[in-house]
Amino acid sequence: MLGERTAPMDTDAADAAALRAAVDLAHDRAGPHEPHWRERRFTGQRAFAAWAAVLRDFNEPVEDRHHANMHSNLTWNRIAAVAYLREVTDRHEGEVTAALCEAVSAYGSVVEQLEQLNCWGLAENPDARLSFANQVDAIAAAELEAAGHIERALAAW
Repeated sequence: MLGERTAPMDTDAADAAALRAAVDLAHDRAGPHEPHWRERRFTGQRAFAAWAAVLRDFNEPVEDRHHANMHSNLTWNRIAAVAYLREVTDRHEGEVTAALCEAVSAYGSVVEQLEQLNCWGLAENPDARLSFANQVDAIAAAELEAAGHIERALAAW
């Protein structure tokens, strides 16, 4: 890493910062702040809404590989989120643990829903596009639920 050496962050503080960042990403409060990019790059619910909107707009051509790429990245990241949240849960108790366990469950639901997505044939099949868009909406709802549980955990921190 470039720059001056800094002292390592306390684990508890690092966990809280990471969880706050996750909530900010989920609620579109993170990401680019430059005016040119602010309305073009999204991180949370707006990203899911934009994804579903592209699928529902039959005048917008789609390529299956783009949706497969999004699917793969979401799957890897949500599997990592579940593993990380389980580790954080082990370091806490009470309401924090209860809320984080519910976040794990919500992200587990996201992973299950992602496993059911079929990213192939979207370019040729309008019904597949609409079904996929509906699945994206359901994933967005589970993501929002997970963020709410994390917010509850942070409030009890």
